[in-house]
Amino acid sequence: MVLAPGYIDERGWTDPDKARKFHEAERVKKANDPKGLLIYQAEFCFNAEEAFALEGDNKFNKIILSS
Repeated sequence: MVLAPGYIDERGWTDPDKARKFHEAERVKKANDPKGLLIYQAEFCFNAEEAFALEGDNKFNKIILSS
């Protein structure tokens, strides 16, 4: 989801193609900052691997959550 003018309509719906292009452009901007890119990819993930790329102290079972 992108909460910016031109990406979200009056119903709150975001065009998935436009949103993906937005996030891909943001990833390109962060390409020189590996840690920042990793955090961004985990926050705005395209797949389960990106969602779980950050290791932390959480107590969630990643295997169950990703299936």
